[in-house]
Amino acid sequence: MPSTKTEERESHRKPQNQTVLRSLQVTASLRYLGLPRRKNDAVTLAFGTNHVNSRLSTLYWYQDGKKGPRRNSEFAIETDYTFQATKWLYLEPNVQFWVDPGGYTQKNMITVFGVKTGVTF
Repeated sequence: MPSTKTEERESHRKPQNQTVLRSLQVTASLRYLGLPRRKNDAVTLAFGTNHVNSRLSTLYWYQDGKKGPRRNSEFAIETDYTFQATKWLYLEPNVQFWVDPGGYTQKNMITVFGVKTGVTF
């Protein structure tokens, strides 16, 4: 029969000293549905920001050997147009503008173009 020590059992009840390294992300969007002559089409404008936890940024910086800049915040603006081609198919081209992508300030801005499709059964 295995031995059970009171100290071992009690250790499960003690709070653990662990730091949770989280980032803060905030997003918002506006969507307008029902354009003139295209009642099922929509236009969307979205904004978002992601702030990297400073302790997490410092940790990564140390892990990389103190090379390069530390991460901070990024900001994104996206717009898309939902084109309802048929009752069951839509196409959604979009364009995104990212300021300081990944939170790295040495990369000023990038532009991303994309398209999403959807099928409804």
